[in-house]
Amino acid sequence: METMLDFVKRHVLEALKPNSISIDATCGNGHDTLFLAQRCQHVYAFDIQEKALNNTKEHLMMHRYHNVELIKDSHHVMHHYVNKPVDAIMFNLGYLPHGCRDYHTQANTTILAIKQGLKLLNTEGVMSIVVYRGHEHGVIESNAVSTLIKGLSKKHFYCIRYERINDLISPYTIIIKKIGDC
Repeated sequence: METMLDFVKRHVLEALKPNSISIDATCGNGHDTLFLAQRCQHVYAFDIQEKALNNTKEHLMMHRYHNVELIKDSHHVMHHYVNKPVDAIMFNLGYLPHGCRDYHTQANTTILAIKQGLKLLNTEGVMSIVVYRGHEHGVIESNAVSTLIKGLSKKHFYCIRYERINDLISPYTIIIKKIGDC
């Protein structure tokens, strides 16, 4: 059976070209950032935590990738840093693994970030959103994200959800493909 991570990567890969520009909206420990850096010309990686940015920087240096711009700021202001269309945007919501759980993504800023990201996506571009609902803030964020995605125009976006339906607190993934200009 395909894992959540394999599912995300498969869909993101479909949108990438060697000259792609991409965004890791929540760089965390740098795994998604490295995945994008290995396949894109340039990656913008956002996080509000210095520890996350340092972890990502170390991960990239270990693998010798230098095509990433690390940005210490919230993903909801990505449009202040990225002024060109992108082929992929990856979100991994929740909190930094092995980090302080007081710092976690928030429903209000995540919704703003997704909206900004959808404007930045090229036609045929892909956004992945891994949603963790195993904690109180995650449930609130999950509901907000689901409501937003359900309201997207089917003329402009193709949206799918991949989840384990017999575990109501397990993470799930949303893949959004932009299929038309809006």
